[in-house]
Amino acid sequence: DLTFRTVLPDGRTVWLAFYGKVLGRRHGERLRIVGTTQEVTERKLAEMALEDSRRTLLVAQQLARLGSWEWDVGAD
Repeated sequence: DLTFRTVLPDGRTVWLAFYGKVLGRRHGERLRIVGTTQEVTERKLAEMALEDSRRTLLVAQQLARLGSWEWDVGAD
């Protein structure tokens, strides 16, 4: 799978995910690649915002000399 950012002819920037597969080989040469592309801009922006929040929390914890932990009570 490959995710990349591209600029459309109208100037908008979008994120696309390409899912593909190589079909067949002859003497080490690829015969055909088939796949599909899906726009994933909304998902990618949400992932980037989540990562920014995670980094901000980490810096805040380091500055305050605090930490955090998580406990799954059901699984102990």
